[in-house]
Amino acid sequence: MNDNHSLWYLNADNQGDHVELRHNEACVLHMSTNLLRIGSLHYAFRYSIESTSAYLASRKAYIQERLGNWDIPYCFAIQPQSDHIRLRHVILHNVIAKGDTCVVRAGVDRKTGNPIACKTIQCSQGNLEAVANEISIASILAAHASSGLIPLLFKSCGHGYPLPCSRTEVEDMHLVMPYAPFTFETAPWQDIRPSLKLALFRHTLEGLKNLHAAGIMHRDINPSNLLVLSLQPAAAVISDFGMAKVGLEDSEKALGLVAYQAPEVAIQRTYTNAIDVFSLALSILASFDGCMWSGPLSDHEHYSAMLDHLTRLETRMPDGLATLLGAMLSWDPSHRPSAEDVLADAIWQQITELDSADTADRHISEKSSSMQRSDDDDLPSSSLGMGDELDQRLRPLTPDAPSRSSRSNSNSSSADDSTQRMKRSDAPPPLTIANDDASSTAEVLGWDDMSEQMNRSEAPSPPSTIDDTNAAFNEPGWVGMNERAERANAPTPSSAADSND
Repeated sequence: MNDNHSLWYLNADNQGDHVELRHNEACVLHMSTNLLRIGSLHYAFRYSIESTSAYLASRKAYIQERLGNWDIPYCFAIQPQSDHIRLRHVILHNVIAKGDTCVVRAGVDRKTGNPIACKTIQCSQGNLEAVANEISIASILAAHASSGLIPLLFKSCGHGYPLPCSRTEVEDMHLVMPYAPFTFETAPWQDIRPSLKLALFRHTLEGLKNLHAAGIMHRDINPSNLLVLSLQPAAAVISDFGMAKVGLEDSEKALGLVAYQAPEVAIQRTYTNAIDVFSLALSILASFDGCMWSGPLSDHEHYSAMLDHLTRLETRMPDGLATLLGAMLSWDPSHRPSAEDVLADAIWQQITELDSADTADRHISEKSSSMQRSDDDDLPSSSLGMGDELDQRLRPLTPDAPSRSSRSNSNSSSADDSTQRMKRSDAPPPLTIANDDASSTAEVLGWDDMSEQMNRSEAPSPPSTIDDTNAAFNEPGWVGMNERAERANAPTPSSAADSND
């Protein structure tokens, strides 16, 4: 084998697209029959289930490992279900949360096996501008340092376009991002050591610093919008930019949760991004004993009660944190430190190397890069009026972000094809086999012996049989390449090799 070899995963999305795996690249084998090609050799790798209990145990262990060894939450299914939704290269499982016009589902990236979350917004003329604003904010952040901010892995409307296309009066807009097992509201704070808490707090401050450096106010920071991606190492991010605003000040009053709003939102004509510093301090304070104050904090009695609560909790906080939060909670916004000033405080020296923000930055970067797809490279370019209008709105806000028209290598498909991108997965439940003591097995068949149709969205994860030389991918459901197969005889894909659906 040499550097000119690769392996092809044929029909990897069940729609004719192929994935080329080069040296050290990997892709989950997510169908019950998987077609592979190495040079002129073709193989069908077929999973069979000899033990339902072993299959379910293997699936559970695999999913649990991908979730950082936390208990599997209800939003993830152990086995494929008929009501799971396929959206490009992800499978959406169950609902995490619901809002008036949106729903958030947990899911799995079919290519990497990583857990993801998908925010689906019901888009109509009434909220089109708000959706366009949220997408524009994501584009701005993509062009700046994103540490401490949730990355947008890809976006797609229900018809396969990267922006709402208005082909129907009401349509869904999907925003896919990494899955977080906790928010600041649900994290097990009582079990988290002080230095790890500080590391999580610092990461959100890094996010706020980067957000403000990009000229953006969040305007809705509260514990439910601060996500904990990992506790080992510490990794926390700011999420949900639906209320975010480009600019240095604003006057809109209808923002997020009143209990987490700075006083000047209600009593002054305009406000600055100092309201985010105030809201983040309250969110950190709530991690110690919940929200034990009442809003609005523009009421002096409510404000004083909140400060009294901070004083009572000082002995339970890391040294210096109460003083720092007190400064961030100053009534006068001009007296509040910026996020950058807060990060310069000596309090962060208490963070141990194990919990350091640098380690967390690497964790987020590696995890996101393994899942990241160019938003528009494998989506059809919208030629419809609504998409053009949204493009025009986004360009003044994102001068550094490349437009869809500038990406000459974008893979395109017809509008008729794109309407089929979101569909239900049809994977059946595992078969019940009499021999319950046997484990799951996989067999490699010759091309002529392959008779089973590739019509299942996910395959079981049998016990690993990969050689130790491929230890990086020595887990159920993975195929990895430490060597390349001959590329000279590689097939000509019906569309680009890394197309997603």
